[in-house]
Amino acid sequence: FAAEWLADQEKVDAGEQIDLAIPTGLDELDRILNGGMYSADLVVLAGRPAMGKTSVGMTCAYNQAMAGHGVGFVSIEQPGVQVTCKLASIHSQIGYSHFRSHTFDSADQKRRAVEAMQDMFGLEVEINEAAFQWSDIRSQIRRLKMTMDRKARSNPGYSPLRVVYIDYLGLMRNDEAENVARQEATDRIINGAKALAKELGIRIAVLVQINREAVKGKETRPELHHLRSSGAIENAADVALLIHRDGYYHKEMQQDLATLIAAKNRHGETTDLDFKWNGATGTISNLDFTSPSGRTGYP
Repeated sequence: FAAEWLADQEKVDAGEQIDLAIPTGLDELDRILNGGMYSADLVVLAGRPAMGKTSVGMTCAYNQAMAGHGVGFVSIEQPGVQVTCKLASIHSQIGYSHFRSHTFDSADQKRRAVEAMQDMFGLEVEINEAAFQWSDIRSQIRRLKMTMDRKARSNPGYSPLRVVYIDYLGLMRNDEAENVARQEATDRIINGAKALAKELGIRIAVLVQINREAVKGKETRPELHHLRSSGAIENAADVALLIHRDGYYHKEMQQDLATLIAAKNRHGETTDLDFKWNGATGTISNLDFTSPSGRTGYP
C-alpha cells in the first residue's frame, strides 16, 4: 500500500490525473471532507420525511456531473422522469412543479425550461429506475460501471463512473436474507454497499429516511443514534450527514436555511454546516452571508 501511494505521488508530480476526492460543490462540506468524496467511501445522507435528503443528494450529483465526473443515480422511490425533472429544475432554477405540470408563467420561462431539459442529454448522470431487491441494484451498479468506463475509454470527453447515489435504503429489500429480521437484512445491505464501493473503486451515497418516531417531542434535531435501528449504518459509513431544517418545524424561523449535521466523518471534523435552501427547486447551495446560528457563509 505504501508503494501504491508512492506511485500515485509520482503521477501527481508528473502532472497526471489520479482518482482523488470528488467535490460535492458545497464548499464547507468539501472542506470538512478534506476535499470531497473519496474512492471506496460510503456516505449516508439521512433525514426525516420532507427534510430534503433527496434534494441534497441530487444537488451533489448535479454539481459533480457539471464538474465532469460520471455519476449514477439509482432511484427506487421515484420514476426516472421525475428525477430528470428535478435535475432540470436545479439546472434552470425554475420550480420543479412547472416541469411536472408542464405549465409555465411565461413564454420565456417555458423556453428556459425546454433548454434546461435539452441540456440533460449532455449531463453525465445515468439514472436507473431500480427494483427493490439489493441483488438487482448491485447488478445494475456493476453494469453501469462497465458501461460508463467503456464509454470513457473510447471517448476521451466522457468520465468513467465515479459516484453512485441510491434513493433510498428504506425501500430496499435483501432477497439473500428473506428469513431474517429487518434490521439484519438492512445491515447486510449497508455492508454490501460498502463492499461494492471498495470493489469498484467508486463512492456510494445511500439516502436513509429517519422515522418520525425516532425524533420525539419538541426536540426535532436528528442525531447519529437515530440511525441505530441498523447498527451497520452507523458503523460502516465513512461519512454520515443528517439533514435538518428548523424552519420546517418553526415558521417564525428562517425558511431558506438548511443544516447538514456531519455526525460522522472519517476524513475530518464533525460539525454543523448551514446552507441556503430553495424549496421550489429542491436545492441547497453555499451561503453568501452569516447564518442566524453565527456560522459563516461563503463569499
